[in-house]
Amino acid sequence: MLYGNAFIGQQHSTTPEKEITPHTTYIPVTPGAMRVSFTHKEFTEGLVSKKSYVSVTVLVEFNQEQLAVIKKWGLSRLVVIERDKPANSSKTATEFDWLRLEKLISGPDTYVLYSPLDAKLYEDKLTEKLRDLKVHLDANVELSPTKSFEI
Repeated sequence: MLYGNAFIGQQHSTTPEKEITPHTTYIPVTPGAMRVSFTHKEFTEGLVSKKSYVSVTVLVEFNQEQLAVIKKWGLSRLVVIERDKPANSSKTATEFDWLRLEKLISGPDTYVLYSPLDAKLYEDKLTEKLRDLKVHLDANVELSPTKSFEI
């Protein structure tokens, strides 16, 4: 699980450490990396029967090369993660709340869950999907070289 500082792509970073709030996961930027920040917040809804929820906000900062790849290959509608309806939503149970790449490009995304454990598990799953996304974007930077071989 990611708690405190975590790194994507490299074990060491030359980026200076950033002050971290207790419920924020900060992932420093290395060259060619995406900066990813998670923030967990607890809140209560309802006037009579108060219900507590946890929101997880993710902010992904793409570098210029990644944004160019997304634009060039039309990847903005790519689904990063398919998730159930938010915990405080009135949508029917069969509806999904897909997180698309275009949402992450436009700014932070907030998703509501029932408990802190659910929020941590969601963060872990989304982190894995973001790692897969980075691999996908890196693979689209250039074409494979011409190959010749005999079978």
